[in-house]
This record gives sequence, structure tokens and C-alpha cells, in this order.
Amino acid sequence: MRQALWITLAIALVSLMVWHLQDESDPSPATPVTTVAIADQPTPIHTADAMLGPYTASSVDSNPARELIRFETLLLPDGSIGASSDSVRLGLAYVSADEARTWQAWKDGGSEGAGPASYAELATVVRWLDLPAVRLADGSVRVGPITIPAADRYELQARSASPLHFYLATFSADAYPVNVNPTVAAGLRIVHQPAPDADVRVLLRRTADLDASAEWQSLMAHEAPQLLGAYDDSSVAVVPGAVLAPLPPGPLDVILEIDGIEAERLPADLRAGTITELRFDPVKQTVAQAVSVQLQLDFVVEGSGQPIPDIEVTWFGGKIDQTRTTNARGSVSFKGVDRQKIQRFNLQMPVTSDELPRWPDQRSIEFRPDAEPPANLRSRQIHKTIELRPLQWLMVRTGTLAIPKIPQRNHPFPIFVLQREQSGAWTDVAADRFIPIADGIAASLQEPGRYRLVALQAPWSLLYSTPSQTQSASGRYPVSLIPDPGRPVTITVFSAGVPLARAPVSLRGPVRGLAASAIDTDPQGQIHLNGVTESSLELEVPGYRSISADLRSASALVELSPDQESE
Repeated sequence: MRQALWITLAIALVSLMVWHLQDESDPSPATPVTTVAIADQPTPIHTADAMLGPYTASSVDSNPARELIRFETLLLPDGSIGASSDSVRLGLAYVSADEARTWQAWKDGGSEGAGPASYAELATVVRWLDLPAVRLADGSVRVGPITIPAADRYELQARSASPLHFYLATFSADAYPVNVNPTVAAGLRIVHQPAPDADVRVLLRRTADLDASAEWQSLMAHEAPQLLGAYDDSSVAVVPGAVLAPLPPGPLDVILEIDGIEAERLPADLRAGTITELRFDPVKQTVAQAVSVQLQLDFVVEGSGQPIPDIEVTWFGGKIDQTRTTNARGSVSFKGVDRQKIQRFNLQMPVTSDELPRWPDQRSIEFRPDAEPPANLRSRQIHKTIELRPLQWLMVRTGTLAIPKIPQRNHPFPIFVLQREQSGAWTDVAADRFIPIADGIAASLQEPGRYRLVALQAPWSLLYSTPSQTQSASGRYPVSLIPDPGRPVTITVFSAGVPLARAPVSLRGPVRGLAASAIDTDPQGQIHLNGVTESSLELEVPGYRSISADLRSASALVELSPDQESE
């Protein structure tokens, strides 16, 4: 009898402990979809539109310290089309510590400037849960009730049997959807008749009325990212009768490409829940295929015909820039080149270990492929051989002219300028490189010709090299700077007959495009120059018109005139 009593008491005690533990760990009850939520539970919100993303598993665990909540909702059908009960999942999104600090700093600063619409908007999905769901007699799908971990934001997603119906609801822990309506997308069927071997693709172009909201962007990024790319420049390959879906309802333009060439552009007005058929003209497809060629470029050294490998060739003629690297034979190929248009290319030349580079860093070329004979009419291939001339060098011995390894910040001299003789006159030309060498400096030459180098010691002091010879088997032309000690010149600056003391003066020499040298006049309004080699110099003083000073004598007098526009 006593033993039975102890057993009864023990059972009662265990039952009491189990009841106590259940009471402590019971998650917050969910609000039924047919009732009003109580104050401390999630509050139902209005019906949400729906969209969908792909289902990927995640090993990230939720925060066990947060309170659990219970959730249920209804996925409503569109006529006979309802959600698939085995496709429902819920994403748990959390705000990172860094984002939380940024949010708090933004709030502390008075929420000034652009910011998120809500704290939950900063949350990122870190885990997906498959949710239990049951199809009801009316075609709707009941999700839950189920206990879910607390999160900063939730994303509910589901598919349907229709390729145009999707579900998505985004909500927070304190406001969940009572029911979710499907978002109904549109579809597009492409009808075309190209040659059997043609590469057929389409591009999509939005119009002003097409919905480009974040929800549609999210849907397409999940369900059909290739279609989202088609709105930019990533064309989508299509077979005859292919259906493109999901797409937002509304007007858009569809571009059909045949072998990389635009064949036709047609408008389409897409309707929700409908697959719109778009037929393209076979004749225009044939024409596009006829002008599309595969272009092979063969790069060789001018004169020797030696192939040039490792050139990065960028073609600017397609929808997006395409870059290829020449192989050991110096060749690259591009498909979908319009033979009727001028095609432009940029060449990033290979780097060599020579003291003086063999090639410039970059070169640009352009030509019309139609001007080249096709290698094979049936295969529509065009080959073009391009001869590139290696860099030639003007090797300048600078003598006593010092060339600092690092130019001084406020004294950039000496400055070197390359000149080429054209029609009996010397003209400034561009040089890809100026490279110091053992006894001077080397300047790269882009084209054959007669060159010299100008060394600016100051705007008023220039040294000229001897002219180069017109022929050189090595591609290097040795020249020397001609010494010229120059002469001293004193310039006195006047304004209304009075010397202009301590005035800031900018001095510009004969070489255009170079920065002026700044010098202040002394108390007597004078500037003392040494090593003058030029016959004139342009002076600029704030508030006065610029004026040319004659430097052919040891003393120059300059009378400034006020600048009426600056007054």
C-alpha cells in the first residue's frame, strides 16, 4: 500500500514538472487568419501580392535566444490556378551588426539624407525553411500553423503549376499577411525562321510604361536571371517557338539578333496570364545573317611578318566590348561582326623586359571588313593581316643638362617636347614614352620621319637637339642637344608709367600647352632672367591684358594695360 502511494506521488510530480516546462517553453501563439490578433502577437496586414525565388538550402542557424512565434496564412488561387503545397518556403532575414550600427548612427543623426524605409529593409536572408502546407477544397493553400524563429524580416515564397503565377510576401514579426494573392506574370513566344546554323538571340527593351519595380526585378533575378540580363546587353538564345517567362505585363520592344546582327525590332504588349506570340520577318533574318561574318585578325611585325602574341584586342563593335588575346600565331577571332560597318579595335600591347619597350602601351585601329576579301564565302569568314611597326627611338645625349630622377613639385623642368619636321617647319608631336638612359633621354617615335627634341630649362630657355637621320636599321636615332648658355635679360614691368613692384607675373614661352612659370617682380618692378635663348616671352599679370616682351636685348620694358573685362 505504501509503495503504491509513493508511485502515485512520483507520477503526479513528474506530470507537474512536464506541465511547468511546457508552460515555460510554449512559443507565442499565432493569430488565426479568421480572427483579430491580440496586442502582444503579430498583427495581420492586408493581402500581399506574391512572387517567387529559387529554393536553396542554407546551413545558417537562427538565433536561439530570440522568442519563437507561430505563423499561418492562406495562399489564394487565381481561378483554378493555385499554389503548389510542396513549394512553400520561408526565408529568415537578419540585420547584421554593421548594418545595425549604421542604422543607429543614421537615426541618431536625425535620419538625414537617403536611408532605408525601415530597419527590416536592411535584413538579409540567411536561412530557408520548408513550410508545411495543405490544399483546401476551395483551391487555396493553408500554410501552417507552424512555430518559426523570430527574425528581423521574413520572405514567404511559393510556386504554382502555372509558369506565370508566383507568390511572395515580405513581412516582419509584428505584421504578417493573413492571405497572399498570386502575382501574375506574362510570357512571350518568339516565332522565327533563320538558317539552321544561325545563332538566334533576343534583347528586351523597356518602355516608359513597363513595370520595373524592385519586386519584378527580384522575381526575374530568381526565376529567370537570363531574362533580366536581356534588358541590358546580355542577349538570350532562343529556338523557334521558345517562350520567355516570367515577364512583367506591359509594352516592350523585342530585338531579334541573327549571328550577332540586329535583324528586326518589334513592339509587344504583354498581358498578365497570357503568352503573347511575336512573329519576325524571315527575309530580314536572312539579310542579317548575310552581313554577319567571323573576323580573324592576324598581327605581325612590320617588314618581317613575325607573329605578335599576347596582344589584348578589344572590339568595340558589338553590344558590349569584347576582349581577346592573340595566340602564338598572333591571331584573334570575333563572331557576329557587321561587315558593312567600320569596326574599331583597341590594342593593349605586350610588355617586354627590354630597356626600351618594343611597343607602345596601346594602339587603336579601325577598318571596314567589307573592304577585305572573304576567305571563304560559304563560311562567311574574313581574314585581315595587320602589320604593326615597333617603336623607334630618338636617343638624345643631353650633355650637362641635369635630369632629376624625381621632378620637383614646384619646378617641373626640364620638360621635353618632341618635334617633327613637316613641310619645312617643326611641329610638336606626341611621344608615347620619354625614358632616361645612361647619357640622356630616349623619346619614342610613332611614325617614320625627321625628328628633334626640345628641352625646356625654363619658359625662356630652350635647348634643341640635332635633327635625326631619316633611316636607321636598328630603329634608334642618336642625336645631341646643342649647347646654348643663353644671356641674361632684365624685364621692367610698368603700369601707367610706374614700375609695378611685387606683382605676380606668369611667364609663358613659345611651346604651347605647358604651364606658366610664376615670378614676382622685385621692389623696382623688375624680373631678372638668366640663360635666355628665346626672342620673346608672354607676360600675364592679374587685372591686366597679357603682353609679349621682346627679349632680344639685355633690357626689356613692358607697359601693362588694364583688362577692362576684369574690372
